[in-house]
Amino acid sequence: MIKIMGPKRRKREAYIKKRMKKRAFIKKIIKRSMILFCFAAVVIGLWFGFKITLDSIFFVRNIMVTGNSHYDDSEIISASGINMGNNLLFINSGNVEKAIYDKFPYVEKAEISKKMPGSIEIKITTGSPCYFMECENEYLIISKYDKLLEKTVEIPPEIIHVKGIEFEI
Repeated sequence: MIKIMGPKRRKREAYIKKRMKKRAFIKKIIKRSMILFCFAAVVIGLWFGFKITLDSIFFVRNIMVTGNSHYDDSEIISASGINMGNNLLFINSGNVEKAIYDKFPYVEKAEISKKMPGSIEIKITTGSPCYFMECENEYLIISKYDKLLEKTVEIPPEIIHVKGIEFEI
């Protein structure tokens, strides 16, 4: 059975169809505008973040060394590889701590603290001799964490002498 529509009904359906198309078009524009806005926000955020990392508040202006009794502060600072003007955000504390620990035998632990604006504190924990061993007419002074502190030809006073250990250097 075929339904016959009157002119009013056809006008109404044409109006509804036109309105639906207009709504779909507006939704499409809003969706594209939101995507463009989000993209612009991300680009501006990245630019702002990049700009801040290069700002002068992150430049190293002061390096302090605390807890150090065996070495000169300038020696520790040069071994750390940190220079005035380096960016705080790009300094790898783990690498700096390891470099200091490896270079200086009496350093048991090195801690790096970054402080704003532009300061770095290097906290040094020094080891103390615990015992010594004789090896090839030399005496090896060892810390309580079994780190070789130094070699000497004189018998160290007031330190425990360990005998009977065989090893090679």
